[in-house]
Amino acid sequence: MSVLKLYCWGLLLGAALPFSGQAAEAAVRVALQGTTMGTSYSVTYVDTDDARRAAIHAEIGELFTAVDGELSNWNPQSWVSRWNRNESLDTIEVPSYAAEVLRIALQIAEQSGGAMDPTISPLIELWGFGASKDWIGPPLDFEIEQTLEVCGYARVEFDPVQGVVRKAVSQLQLNLSAVAKGYIVDQVAALLDAHGLDSHLINIGGEVRASGLRPDGRAWTVKIAHGGVASAQFDRVVTLRDASIASSGFSQRFYVWEGQRFAHLIDPRSGKPVSNAVRSVSVRAENCALADGWATACCVLGFKAGMALIESLDGVDAVFYLEDDAGKLVERVSSGWVGL
Repeated sequence: MSVLKLYCWGLLLGAALPFSGQAAEAAVRVALQGTTMGTSYSVTYVDTDDARRAAIHAEIGELFTAVDGELSNWNPQSWVSRWNRNESLDTIEVPSYAAEVLRIALQIAEQSGGAMDPTISPLIELWGFGASKDWIGPPLDFEIEQTLEVCGYARVEFDPVQGVVRKAVSQLQLNLSAVAKGYIVDQVAALLDAHGLDSHLINIGGEVRASGLRPDGRAWTVKIAHGGVASAQFDRVVTLRDASIASSGFSQRFYVWEGQRFAHLIDPRSGKPVSNAVRSVSVRAENCALADGWATACCVLGFKAGMALIESLDGVDAVFYLEDDAGKLVERVSSGWVGL
């Protein structure tokens, strides 16, 4: 889940980009904007037929509605919400979008040792970051222990071939938000590709995917602006071509209770909000859903374990921002990030 400002330069400067050649003269830069999943989105693509702009925008809107209808924890009628309320231990069919996101989430959960876990919805509610209106303050230790007993990705019995899932405990619940936003970015990219639009930049709440080249023949660029500790701030411009970047961090979603700060990211292993030196992580990968999930996992793992995990993954790189002992923000990048 991204909590960092991420400015897509292709979006901000695209109108001024030079066109050259006969084919370029017929091209139109199309910029679509709106809101989805409680955040804003921007979709920029290059087309030779501006007349279909409205139709493509409508298709994107239909896609958002369909995915929300399966994955949203805030929509009481979504598939996830209904599955969470259902305490049956029977095998249940999973619709296509939810099945793919669940597969990716369980993959990341396994590879990260449970640092990213799609079953922590009860913990999110327990700590006051969910949809519950009855939250009265941070939980006691025994409440955390009780809640951990109905969480855990190993308690999800999922068959991706048959497209079915079963709960090992009746109160098991899903929250796929750590992957869902990046997944929708990937789905919008697939929609544009299906229309033959292979030059585009998609930004949903700071999760970004770029395909092809800008009209001037250069790669798309995005600027990651990280709010630092005190007055410190780092800005990094990243070149993207047929790649994605997603960010997660602690700067925006938190609350202070009796002088103590609680971040929105929950460590599924302890059941408590994450507390380590990491302030934000941005992950670059070919797939935005994976980048989204890995960014969350790295924030939970902390710098040492998170960087070791990133270095072990093919085609995945990251930049970490940490608070040192003096309260200063420092940057650390993976070996493959250099030159991006």
